[in-house]
Amino acid sequence: MPSAPHSLLELDGLLYLRSSQDDPEVAADIQRALLMPLGDLAERSDNIHFLLGLLHEARQRDETGYLQRVFLPWVAVKNRARTHAARVYSSFVGAFLDDDVAARSNELVRVYRDVVGDLFDPYATLVSASYQFIEGTFDGIEVANLGSTELGKVEYARSRIRRDNEGWDLFQHYDPVVRNAVSHAGSHGYEVHEDTVIFRNVRRSDRKVEVVRWTHDEVLQHTAGLIETVRSISLAENVFGFDCIETLMSGFDGVAALMNYAFDEDQRREMRERIDAGIPAIRAAPDMPFGEKMRRLREILDENLRVRGMTPPSAFVRSSENPTPLVLEVDDPELNRALAEAETDEAVLNAAIPLFRYNLLAQTVYGDLFEPYVTRTPRGPDGAPSRVTLETPGALLAQYDDETAGLIDLMFESAIWIDGEEARVQVDFDAWAEREDLDLGVQRFPRKPRPSLLTGASSPT
Repeated sequence: MPSAPHSLLELDGLLYLRSSQDDPEVAADIQRALLMPLGDLAERSDNIHFLLGLLHEARQRDETGYLQRVFLPWVAVKNRARTHAARVYSSFVGAFLDDDVAARSNELVRVYRDVVGDLFDPYATLVSASYQFIEGTFDGIEVANLGSTELGKVEYARSRIRRDNEGWDLFQHYDPVVRNAVSHAGSHGYEVHEDTVIFRNVRRSDRKVEVVRWTHDEVLQHTAGLIETVRSISLAENVFGFDCIETLMSGFDGVAALMNYAFDEDQRREMRERIDAGIPAIRAAPDMPFGEKMRRLREILDENLRVRGMTPPSAFVRSSENPTPLVLEVDDPELNRALAEAETDEAVLNAAIPLFRYNLLAQTVYGDLFEPYVTRTPRGPDGAPSRVTLETPGALLAQYDDETAGLIDLMFESAIWIDGEEARVQVDFDAWAEREDLDLGVQRFPRKPRPSLLTGASSPT
């Protein structure tokens, strides 16, 4: 793959779908990052042009599938490694404070170890997962990220990169012998000499030794080059995300995936406020008759339900009690069938989880106009009780919307009736915390801190 001229790092030359003029402020930030002087710009050009070609090839196979199953979940993986990236970049710059070449190489070897140990593996996941998606073998981002070794990802992707790019290699600075030598340095992993650094990968079973010798210049070249590879993947992600933002924002599922995977808590809160910007004004309008408020808010609620593929309520009941509960009756054939087939209370509760979404959405629309929020399934023949009724405090729903409470809190603190009989959800929060610690998913869902039965301290959120 021939080296691309530096002019090919101009953003408009990297975009497949949009123009930088579509969002000049964001485009200017991306452009500055692309041309950041620290690093090899020619190598960066090669890397980014290859990566964007790969990402768009995968996107063209199934745009929605790739964006929502591969790209955005990988962004969440990358964000989890953000603190490692800042530390590694700082260490790389700090290595140049030493004027002694051998001492500098010793520090750069440590940086190389940190790059391959803390950053390279999750970044390589985007490349291998994109090839898997193209070839129809992708089985989820967790499997792509954790189901293969770092070397396995590199070898899988490298064989395809070299095949399609005349021997050019995105991973040219990754050497598995050096990687193993610096990761298990011990007494023989590597030695820094006057002119060279010797790396030894010692196979413990038979003490077979693999050796790589780099000059001090090569130590610098490969360490800087590996950092450039990682940075190029990050820059390609930014360009690709900018290019695809209109597709992501064109439907509810895309917006939800973008917010869940790519946004932090503050960004999600800002997005929700933008989406719901006009609702508080309707609720608080002093001169608007109450009936008109209810009509407008009901239209907003029904539209929010429709875009999520949810059935609008068949009945909408405002009680005369004080405080005034809001009762939504939901007649959804699929949900009714699942509830009818459920034979135990636990199965009923699992089937009824979608009903919590009605209370959540209703609270975001009506706010403190009602308290509490109730969703129920239709009553049975001759006035028989609803199969399921959920009653949730408005304050708890607001905490969920603000990401200070989670689904487990809704289930634990809501009042739930099954066939007219109150059911109580019991939760072992210590066991739940242990389960969270074992979870390798890319997202960790919020929940309220509660005193631990084991320590008395608040369990982690």
